[in-house]
Amino acid sequence: MRLLFQPSERYANYIQTGTLDYEKLARATTFEQFVSELKNSIYYKVLQPYLAQPGKQTLFELETALDLFYQDLTFDYIKKYLSKDEAKLTIKAYGAEVDLQNILFIIRAKVYYGFTAEQIYPYIRGRNYRLKESDIKNLAEATDRQTALDAVRATCYQEVFDGNLNGIEAKISAYTLKMFKKAFKLKPYSIESILCYIKIREVEIRNVIMITEGIRYGLPPQEIRSYIIGMD
Repeated sequence: MRLLFQPSERYANYIQTGTLDYEKLARATTFEQFVSELKNSIYYKVLQPYLAQPGKQTLFELETALDLFYQDLTFDYIKKYLSKDEAKLTIKAYGAEVDLQNILFIIRAKVYYGFTAEQIYPYIRGRNYRLKESDIKNLAEATDRQTALDAVRATCYQEVFDGNLNGIEAKISAYTLKMFKKAFKLKPYSIESILCYIKIREVEIRNVIMITEGIRYGLPPQEIRSYIIGMD
């Protein structure tokens, strides 16, 4: 999809084999053609409604829709295929990450893009874990950076942000990595440990990409190091 909105050889090189015909998707030159190629997949029902909404055919809107679909699918599979005890452990592993991603999205939308509360609510990931509805409301209705920080401090995740909103994405990534490593060690033979292992590897992949991109753009080693999650 990024090839459609941001044509680049960089994205083309990432195409891998799978259940979808990625070559046909990569050759799509219009959004209509792209969605048509997804007709026999589970993703068609997610993107098809946007065909009638040209104003919402943006990378932000479409990626958010796919993120929300993935989250719902994950939680549905957890409930459908896992035992009650396994489901509880799995939701614990995913739940905090979902909560923190909601906080990250709201802070970005409020502080950097000036979204109103009404603009924010449709994009909130609906499966909250420990984040209360009142927390989301307070964050979404924050009027400036300070009130946003006050709203964050009132949540159960205040420790993540260390009293300020600087480098918020890195703080969240570092916190979730630490959480996954701890759970992995405490319950090495549970379904939770498998999920935590996957999440830990995702962070490692992200770090490798960050390092290679830093080298590609000629950043000094110390600056590259500052972007790596889990170095402290």
